[in-house]
Amino acid sequence: MERIIAKEYLLDSYKFSTTASIVDLIQVASDIKIKLSNTIFHPQGGGQPNDIGSITQGPIIFDVKSAETDKTDNNVWHVGKFTSGSEFDRNTEVTVLIDEAKRRLHARLHSGGHLLDIAVQRLGYPLVPGKGYHFAEGSYVEYVGNIQDKDRAVLDINEECKKIINEAVDSVNAIILSYEEAQKAFTVPSYLAGESSIRYVKLTPQDNGCPCGGTHVKSVHDIGSVVVTKIQKKGKNLRVSYKVE
Repeated sequence: MERIIAKEYLLDSYKFSTTASIVDLIQVASDIKIKLSNTIFHPQGGGQPNDIGSITQGPIIFDVKSAETDKTDNNVWHVGKFTSGSEFDRNTEVTVLIDEAKRRLHARLHSGGHLLDIAVQRLGYPLVPGKGYHFAEGSYVEYVGNIQDKDRAVLDINEECKKIINEAVDSVNAIILSYEEAQKAFTVPSYLAGESSIRYVKLTPQDNGCPCGGTHVKSVHDIGSVVVTKIQKKGKNLRVSYKVE
């Protein structure tokens, strides 16, 4: 459970500042990488871009241009450069800040992709969800399967997305379950086998929910609106492109 709690964005996507301790600091090529005791920075992954921001300590400022997962321990490296002062000493306390506007946008785009998937399921299309790309430019969700009348599907999915948002009354439910609890709640994907804990996200009480490690809005209404812009074949898959407004 400690590893999950150290990633504060899993518990609160709207937490934009925190304090932490310096655990490690290394130089890689022209960049510095910093590991913290806890973080609000979401690393790139799961179809989401990373957060940007800063780590500060008095006059010392470290600009974080990217965040990435350390595959050896699943913790987060904060990658960037010192722009003011010297360097941080290990085991000292720092202030951690992320770009609030970008975090809110990333959360809207990510939740928008999940909501799009709910709409597709409710409409009964014979599609199996695959990968998602939830960046500010070119967001999409890909599915295995096909839809013959793609122009009609754009209209229907947009209408269903609007309906889901208008009907939403509860907050988005994001909880952390033990592996055993998760097995009782839903079918755990094979790639999560053996995990000590799993974060489970439901945008609405009616949808099935799914395991997810990304940032999300607190209320479906925070998304604004989800607008499908195009549906096209991409190889064997069907790509549904969208934006949030």
